[in-house]
Amino acid sequence: MNGIRLLFGFGSCFKGGEFSEKGADQSEQIKELHWSVREQIIRHNERYKEHADKRRKQVLYREGDLVWIHLRKERFSAGRFGKLKPRGDGPFRVFKKINDNAYKIELPGHYNVSTTFNVADLSPYKGDSDDEPNSGSSLFQEGENDADTVNERVNVTNTLGAYFSATIFRDRLG
Repeated sequence: MNGIRLLFGFGSCFKGGEFSEKGADQSEQIKELHWSVREQIIRHNERYKEHADKRRKQVLYREGDLVWIHLRKERFSAGRFGKLKPRGDGPFRVFKKINDNAYKIELPGHYNVSTTFNVADLSPYKGDSDDEPNSGSSLFQEGENDADTVNERVNVTNTLGAYFSATIFRDRLG
């Protein structure tokens, strides 16, 4: 019993020894068509890559730089997200550079996620390093301490147009 009969339950229509020249020509045409389509796909993919690379810019961070983190739904808890909640948070300090595409970020413990982020989830913080929440003095008057300030979380837009949450210091006395 042959394999076709075992697989399909009936015998093959092909009788041994018969060969069609027309079938061989058609087979060659199909192979040539597949080859030309494969070559065309490769050319188009190269063109798409060139076009995408024109707009791509490499962003490198150093240890100690301040960055915003993009909050993806897959990475953070389900209760963290809503339609109107901020899509990012920060600024946070780059703790360690793993490679050009991955960085370890100093996150507070309440985030309960890995501190390693892809560069696509980071954007540069455009501000003075003195604006950090744990600076020792008030931002409004020299020599004043933070006891007279109120920390307020607000939503802001970064330079790329993404919404983030940030800490703003307001003077209670003024």
